[in-house]
Amino acid sequence: MLIGAAALAALGVLGFRPVARELVYPLERLKLAFKRKVANNPEVSRLKREKEFLELALEDMAELKAENARLRRALGYAEANEKRYVAAAVLSSGGAAAGNRKTIRADKGSLAGVREGAYAVTPDGLVGRVTATSPHTSDIALITDPHVKVSVYAELPGGGHAHGILSGGSEDILHLRYLNGGEQPTAHSRILTSGLGGVFPPGLAIGTLISGEGEVRPAVDFATLEDVFIRCEK
Repeated sequence: MLIGAAALAALGVLGFRPVARELVYPLERLKLAFKRKVANNPEVSRLKREKEFLELALEDMAELKAENARLRRALGYAEANEKRYVAAAVLSSGGAAAGNRKTIRADKGSLAGVREGAYAVTPDGLVGRVTATSPHTSDIALITDPHVKVSVYAELPGGGHAHGILSGGSEDILHLRYLNGGEQPTAHSRILTSGLGGVFPPGLAIGTLISGEGEVRPAVDFATLEDVFIRCEK
């Protein structure tokens, strides 16, 4: 009875909330001490390091898996087209202009049969056109360059084609203009080279229409471009 009266008196003097905090204080201190003991335990630290190491290893394995898939795909494309194309690695982007990602330099040139005006592709679609060569290198103007014009057609829902001209804008967006009259393409319509003008052959993938304003998402991921296939003359 005396203890209960004392507790009630304490609650009255100190107020309920401070007393409640005091009552849980021993438990909180015990929890904190246990947490620190666990954190400072050498075995726990070792297990934590091993866990972090395994997580990093899994990330590396995922990257290697993606790289192997890319190389297998490129190898299959090269084998299927070995008589018509020469495989080339991308040495740099921008060519002679620093910061300009409208041009790439590849590690195959005139000695490999590459000539100015040849076009470059990946398994995904059209990359661009060779503008200059040396014995061991070639500069390729990408279709993302606004100065590069490509005659294309858009596939229509009814099965026909709407012809137009495509020009660059950025790595992420190309621009389709001058579509001929009649039925207009819709979002998700595929855009391919038409072959008109003789610069590029027909049927090469360009990208996908994403808006009624003529915006096209490129089929090729230019930001991560590592290998190209150049139409050679050998």
